[in-house]
Amino acid sequence: MYDERFAEIYDAAHGFKDYARESKYVADAIKCVNAGARTMLEVACGTGRFLERFRTDFDVQGLDYSRAMLARASERVPGVALHE
Repeated sequence: MYDERFAEIYDAAHGFKDYARESKYVADAIKCVNAGARTMLEVACGTGRFLERFRTDFDVQGLDYSRAMLARASERVPGVALHE
C-alpha cells in the first residue's frame, strides 16, 4: 500500500496516460461483450480520472482503499457513489 500523500501527486505522476483513449477502449470492449451493460464498478478508482469519462456511458461507482484518493475523486465526480 502506498502512502496517503501520494494522492497529492497522483494525477501529475500519471499525466502521461491518455484517459480518453483508454476509457473508450474499455467502454467499447464492455459493450462488445454486453451491449446492454449500464452499470460499472471501477476497482482502484484512484482520483476518478476514468470515472469522469465512464460516467457518460455507464452508471458508475468507484472503489479504492485510499481515503485521500477517494476525497479527490469525490471532487472530480460529484454525486458518484465511492466506496472505501
